[in-house]
Amino acid sequence: MPNLAYERVFQHVLIPLDGSALSEQILEHAIALGKPMQADYTLLRVIEPWMPVSYPPTGYPIRLDQQLQEELQAEAQAYLDSVAKRLQAQSLQVRTKVVLHPRPTVAILEETCKQRIDLIAMETHGRGGLTRSFIGSVADKVLRSASIPVLLHRPYVETL
Repeated sequence: MPNLAYERVFQHVLIPLDGSALSEQILEHAIALGKPMQADYTLLRVIEPWMPVSYPPTGYPIRLDQQLQEELQAEAQAYLDSVAKRLQAQSLQVRTKVVLHPRPTVAILEETCKQRIDLIAMETHGRGGLTRSFIGSVADKVLRSASIPVLLHRPYVETL
């Protein structure tokens, strides 16, 4: 008979970050949930290729300049490395990954399959319009599309 007293439910937690202090508010909650289970963590930063405001006379959209793309990826990696160091100081196993993808939701969901993620933990900005007044659009799409548990945290906002 299996020992049901303890099972590592969440072995690998994916934490998408957008580089803002707001997105980092999920860290405390993800750690509180995963640390007792000795979970590993992957910090993910998705960089969207810039889309042109207008098209050149040729009619083809302009792609993100290669040098600028590399600079953005290097900045994103440096950011994730600094966050990872803070978590590693708490004796946590942390990996980082930067992905260039035009659709952040798709990139997040693809990483869950590639890395065998058990839980997605993300902060929601709640800035997506009336239908998404309480959940951000990327968080909403991840929540609706993920086949694994999703932990969402929305920052407290005081109302008058």
